[in-house]
Amino acid sequence: MRIALLNRFCPPDPAPTGQAMAELATEIAAALPQAEVRIFSTAGRYRGNPASSASPIGAADRIAVTRIRQTDFGSGRSARLAASLLDGLRLARRAASWADTVISLTDPPLQGYWMGRAARRHRVRWAEWTMDLYPEAFAAAGLARPSHPVMRALTAAHRRRAPDLHICLGTGQLDHLRRSRGANCDGIVIPAGLFESEPLDPPDWRRNEDRVVLAYAGNLGEAHSAELVARLIERAPPDRFLFMLAPHGARAAALRQRVGDAPHTRWSDRLDAAALDHADAHIVSLRRDWTHVCVPSKALSAFSRGRPVLFLGSADSDSWRFGGGAGWLVPEPAHPTGANGLADAATDAAIDAALAAIADPAERAAATEAAIAAHARLTVLRSEGLNRLIAWLRNSKV
Repeated sequence: MRIALLNRFCPPDPAPTGQAMAELATEIAAALPQAEVRIFSTAGRYRGNPASSASPIGAADRIAVTRIRQTDFGSGRSARLAASLLDGLRLARRAASWADTVISLTDPPLQGYWMGRAARRHRVRWAEWTMDLYPEAFAAAGLARPSHPVMRALTAAHRRRAPDLHICLGTGQLDHLRRSRGANCDGIVIPAGLFESEPLDPPDWRRNEDRVVLAYAGNLGEAHSAELVARLIERAPPDRFLFMLAPHGARAAALRQRVGDAPHTRWSDRLDAAALDHADAHIVSLRRDWTHVCVPSKALSAFSRGRPVLFLGSADSDSWRFGGGAGWLVPEPAHPTGANGLADAATDAAIDAALAAIADPAERAAATEAAIAAHARLTVLRSEGLNRLIAWLRNSKV
């Protein structure tokens, strides 16, 4: 049995999707000792957080890694997109020509399009782990309308050459996929972002900090709302709240330009584990149009640390539904700022209500207990999903 896992990046690069793929490869290798497991990725580097804390691939003596040279057409957005599409084609061909089963993630963009073609040509089984949905992400980012002929053609191609198994990050994403694409194949849920950790001692700054500490660490890209994060910071009283901020991505500069060095903000390149453990809550953002297109792992990582979340987005998102009350919700306004005064007022009221709740020690304690329970529940969900995937790899059924 030859099993290939396919993604643009893999460790020691710190790309989140690469880390998720490496963990899955390790678990598959442990469960199926008779299988050959190989990761296919590029030799490029993730453009996010430059600080590499990536762990090596477990069972490295049993997991091979094949890297291809990353295509480079330049630094412009169109050039990067074209290069990533070509990388996806090359990765799909290499993996499908070697394996009898391929598990692909959704980076590079449209990896599923190329894998659908390669899987059919080489007659291999194919499972897709939908870290993001493409081409839906192009529409969510405003790059193309769903009605555009190219978008319609890509969607039709996904329906014709659907994977044999959908691996989704949440039940909401799986239901959305089935509704939007008419997908009728098997589907399982394997959340990404969970881990086990022992609580660390408080950092020195925490011992003398009486304010409520809210942390935002990681990607602040096209799928996230810098606007809503900024409004949250602006409405929080500086004498009662402290924001620990370490964002990167397409919208990070806009947030810093707007908020600046406000007295209740601390900026850094990254937040260490102790700071994340001892923040009172983690901020998670997902723009309305991106609901189900992606499921940020920030919420699950927060729950793994026993921390509740302040979620800025839709109540339908798996990131919010996973928590079961482990935090506070601020719905994204239906209209852009300034387009509808009532919507803006409602959003500000929701922010104020969330801040008031977070400031209440009893509310924080209850949300913290809910976060611990959410982590335990999600760990079981992930284990069940992994067991079903292993059964499918053995028997082609779940």
